[in-house]
Amino acid sequence: MSTQLLIAESAVIMQKESHLEADRGLRQQVRRFRILVAENRPSTLRTTSEFLTRAGFEIIPVSSPQAAHLVIKFNIETLDAIILDGRLTKDDNDKDRSGYKLAQDTLAQFNGQCPPIVIFSRYDDRRHIELERDGVSFVSKYEGHEHLVERVKELIGGLASDEPRKTSRPSHSALPVFILDDQGGGDAEQLLAELTKNGVQALPCAGLSALREASPYLPSAIFVVDLDASRLSEGVEAIRALRKLVEESGRPFYVVALSGREEARHEASRVGADVFLPKASAEMDALELITRMAQYKMELDRAAAAERLATQGYEMLLGQLREVGESPEQGMTAPIETVRRALNWSFLMPKEQLVLSSLYTQMLAARGRAADAVTIGLCVEGASMLAADRARGADVRGWLERARRHSPDFTLVWLDEEVFDGGPEENDN
Repeated sequence: MSTQLLIAESAVIMQKESHLEADRGLRQQVRRFRILVAENRPSTLRTTSEFLTRAGFEIIPVSSPQAAHLVIKFNIETLDAIILDGRLTKDDNDKDRSGYKLAQDTLAQFNGQCPPIVIFSRYDDRRHIELERDGVSFVSKYEGHEHLVERVKELIGGLASDEPRKTSRPSHSALPVFILDDQGGGDAEQLLAELTKNGVQALPCAGLSALREASPYLPSAIFVVDLDASRLSEGVEAIRALRKLVEESGRPFYVVALSGREEARHEASRVGADVFLPKASAEMDALELITRMAQYKMELDRAAAAERLATQGYEMLLGQLREVGESPEQGMTAPIETVRRALNWSFLMPKEQLVLSSLYTQMLAARGRAADAVTIGLCVEGASMLAADRARGADVRGWLERARRHSPDFTLVWLDEEVFDGGPEENDN
């Protein structure tokens, strides 16, 4: 599922007509600009995000340097500006320059080819870390949020392009592997080294809080939980938290439990690990993971292809039904064939199949005659639910009840209540 751009108009009133025209042009550009805001104080993060949102920007808010790093790493091409608190860990620690360090690391990682970076801080620590010569700006919080907004506009104004920046979630073209280990060193470090040696993008992860914040902006990924790195109960809780993260973010994450203890297998399966791997050696464990990654990548590719096929098929169906609405005399032959083809797809979800089957019975009944306007309208509504999101979040029950009141031909001989309750098969694609 893709992120929506916020397009609230900026309320800047200029006295001179030339300034007004310039501001109108800038507002048009701002609508497609996306900004990461990293701030450890919740109230300041909320206020900063609100000011920037009202100015027309799309905001990605995070509260830690770890979460900010993940968002930057996997979304650098979609970001138009990065705003960092200078002290991202502890405001009262005059040695905390985590925001500055993240700016430095970002510049180094992308060889300076990154969006404008603004340090927005109450404390001016530039004397310790010189960044302005590298293109990093400083705005004092004492100058206020209005000044920050104007500075961001100045910085990104020169980035205007006829081509909008990418705003979709990162793809799964190269699956990263996150290795959860809050102890550091040992088996996890060796596994990380082996995966990296084999060309895998492997990253250590010391906790789940940063992942929770960054998860909507991460690509499909594999998470490895080393159940031997701490007490078994702690590893089990980490797997449970990852499964919850999958449900909340809607991202296709794959959870691997790793342990040298056979008794851990049952616990890992019980709390939702996708697979349990018994430990052997770092080299063998890495190769086993790479094999699993290839299999998982194939599943993701299949699901992505199915999504594209369904989207095109349902858009075609919607267009055909609208043409029938404009010229009912042409009949239902074309949409019937489209629905018949869709009903043979092996990846249909329950709601999806229910809508298609209901449409099919009604279309067959109306094939020998010109359908009335209400019937066509109900069919268009059903096709619209499919075209929007394969009927995932649609009120299929309400649509069916209205359809049945109008025509018994919409009635099916089977109804599974689990379909309406969002049963476990709902996301099986």
